[in-house]
Amino acid sequence: MKKVTYRLSAALMIAGLGSSAQTHADNNVQDGGISVTTSSAKPAANRRIFKEEWPSIAQHRTPEWFRDAKFGIYTCLAPATVATQYGTTEWYGWAMYNTNAIYWNNAPNHNFKWDPAQVFNLHREKFGDQHEFGYKDFIQLFQPTNFNAAAWADLFEKSGAKFSGPMGVHHDNYYLWDSEYTRWDIMDTVGFDMCAELEKEIRKRDMKYVMTFHHAFTWWFFYHSYAFDGGQPGNEDLYCRPHEFSSDNDSFAEYPDAEYEELWFKKLEEACVKYDPDLIWFDMGLELLSDNIRKKAFARLLNNAEENNQDIGLCYKIKFDVCIPPKAGILDYEKGRSTVIREDPWLTDTPLGGWFYNGRKSRSPEAVIEILVDIVSKNGCMLLCVSPKPDGTIPDDQQATLLDIGEWLKMNGEAVYDTRPWIIAEEGPTKLAKDGHFNENWEAIYTEEDIRYTRSKNGDTLYVIVLDRPTRSSVTATQLADIYPYLDRGIKKAELIGTGAVDWIRDNKGLHLDFPADANGKHAWCYKLTLAPKYSYPKGTAQFDWSEASSGEWWNAYGYRETDNNITLITGGRTAAHGGTDGTGGVGHAIKAAYEADSEAGTFEIESGGEKKTFKVNAVDIAANRSKGEFIPSLTGKRNGKTQWTIHPETDRKFHTYTEATTGDLSKPIDIIEWNTGVSANPGSVLDNLIDNLNISIME
Repeated sequence: MKKVTYRLSAALMIAGLGSSAQTHADNNVQDGGISVTTSSAKPAANRRIFKEEWPSIAQHRTPEWFRDAKFGIYTCLAPATVATQYGTTEWYGWAMYNTNAIYWNNAPNHNFKWDPAQVFNLHREKFGDQHEFGYKDFIQLFQPTNFNAAAWADLFEKSGAKFSGPMGVHHDNYYLWDSEYTRWDIMDTVGFDMCAELEKEIRKRDMKYVMTFHHAFTWWFFYHSYAFDGGQPGNEDLYCRPHEFSSDNDSFAEYPDAEYEELWFKKLEEACVKYDPDLIWFDMGLELLSDNIRKKAFARLLNNAEENNQDIGLCYKIKFDVCIPPKAGILDYEKGRSTVIREDPWLTDTPLGGWFYNGRKSRSPEAVIEILVDIVSKNGCMLLCVSPKPDGTIPDDQQATLLDIGEWLKMNGEAVYDTRPWIIAEEGPTKLAKDGHFNENWEAIYTEEDIRYTRSKNGDTLYVIVLDRPTRSSVTATQLADIYPYLDRGIKKAELIGTGAVDWIRDNKGLHLDFPADANGKHAWCYKLTLAPKYSYPKGTAQFDWSEASSGEWWNAYGYRETDNNITLITGGRTAAHGGTDGTGGVGHAIKAAYEADSEAGTFEIESGGEKKTFKVNAVDIAANRSKGEFIPSLTGKRNGKTQWTIHPETDRKFHTYTEATTGDLSKPIDIIEWNTGVSANPGSVLDNLIDNLNISIME
């Protein structure tokens, strides 16, 4: 469609709002009006070609940069803001024509709590009759002359956002970029290209660029306008051609025709080719388009990114159906979030105030931070909606909240950015009622007992984030108790970020972390646990022959230490030494290593070079003299006193070499290894007479 410039008659212009291009901030003008992207073309031979088929599109994966970024911002500024400042719905173009108690899907709403004609009447009162002054005329009142892309980008950078950008188009079919396919865009009605200017400033600050697209639902958005100016010939390029809209709550018939879908595609393609957004976010309605046009769109966006050597993310919602193979896209929750760790990365979009500026007070920094932390702990990211005023400036209270978030992230960002979810996400009493859209809290609700966990990518650092300021001198993370399997490594150091190292104790009640009275920070407090190495061992075999052990009774050798291959084995006493009624008895000697409970499955720890080291049993050779009757030597791994596995002879009471566990499972976690010997003679000098050596072959 060739662009036709639309001019509003002077009689309908409101004084002071008719001219804007001259007063728009000069420092935002770009060279030639064309955006500059940072991506470089990929050689054609190295490009992957995505077909317009779901099996091909399904090969796409969420980019690593998105998983690292965690926090982003987008803005909702459009003509509707002229009305929403009076407290109306952001769906102004829909509501200004409607007088019926209905839902947004056109189904009857029997629980409507206010006058369904409220917005309809407000429009007539402030702007005029909908037959004469419809949305096409209302658009001309939108004059964000104080918009300043550099100031916006500065604020987003200071807030700690790693990706940001504008809403490209809302349901109202008005475009925030200079489009060749419509006259209803910001260049024609105001005089500048918001998307281009923001792209330049955002990329300059090394943030990823995001654009949001809501125009799939435009087909249904202006249905009620057809009884007014929307039904007048010549206005189809804004309102779409008049068509039916079912009032059944399970139908959206009449569905878009091929002409509408092709124009939807061309506008999307135009924006993505001109501005190369790194994150492309789709609002609901996408799943109501035909399967073929969605495949065409996704393949085109992915191939454009391939040409630019760019790794992009594609965000989608599920309101009615899944519109893209889940692995290929990023699932978005509107004003909601997952209540559990999701395997695939996901996103929450949520507003700081209103979606569009409506005078609603900004949420507190505390609320946004605790929601962000909850999201990140469950493998998600946050896309926070900022709502500028009609003149293009961001409200002071929203700016203050963003700057406070930025200060918190400046101190605690290592617990958020570049992290991954841990084995468990949380503990504490405060739970969301459900999983999905519209389940979130608006303001801060969490307590000092509500804790979230994140970890570094390499798993060597665990972050324990307390969502409210502790009122006691210590914090207890109950899920880190030594009776639980979650924390399977030792702790080398504990720090409260922004304050410094803290003392800690771990027992069967939890991990108890000191909280200093003068702890720095506010909103949420992050502990950083540096974990001991998961595996730290020499190669080869260590042999212990007890050649220097004291002879005589077993207690003389208690606590005997012997070192080989930089490994020290510490004997720890006997397991049994008693006589039976027949004069015989069982005797044993336990090899007890300084072992960390909940350690890696199938491993044990012993002292090496003054440090605790972790080993995995690969093969065990036990040799002994038969100077005092027959005996059954064995090596047993136990957990909480319960035998998990035993390495023992495969035949009767003879000298043997043992190379595998014949009872139990070596992969089971243990907290002690015991070397046991049963004899049928006086047990008086077991170590001296029965043990030649114990060889533990360390698995590489």
